[in-house]
Amino acid sequence: MDHIQPGAAILGFVSKLRWWLRKGRVWIVAAGMLLLGLWIVGGSESFQSCREGDRPDFQDAAFYKTADVPEPAAGDSLQACLGYFLEENTTVITALSLLLTALFTGILSLATVRLWDSTKGLHEETKQLAELAKTQSQDMKASIAEAVRAATAMERVAENIAISPGAQDRTDDAPGA
Repeated sequence: MDHIQPGAAILGFVSKLRWWLRKGRVWIVAAGMLLLGLWIVGGSESFQSCREGDRPDFQDAAFYKTADVPEPAAGDSLQACLGYFLEENTTVITALSLLLTALFTGILSLATVRLWDSTKGLHEETKQLAELAKTQSQDMKASIAEAVRAATAMERVAENIAISPGAQDRTDDAPGA
């Protein structure tokens, strides 16, 4: 029988969670987590026994014995039973909070590493683009210098044509005359 390693299961969960978050389904995940929490609270023995009015007196807390705490009645309010559930399950809630905080911190660290890698890649691309721009600038300067040289050469050719003795004769002869 194949056993899944705990590390592989966590990485699988994280990759699926990342896929859900990437697809914009964070609200579905949040609603699912809320429903899961309500199901856990509603299905717990301490909550059900409180709703039935069968919760034990707070034997372990001395301050409850001295305070004027009314005896639980059958069908306590939802608010009172929720408070009772939270008091009875404080350690589990603390452990789950710690686990979720650690999971969130791990996801943030993965996102930070990915952001760092992306920034490093952008830095390298920017260096390459700067080098390309420098080369293109040099090429443009050389092209402009060559165009100026060609224009100067054409001016000299035009001046030589205007100075030459046979140029006047050719311009005076109009075609078809």
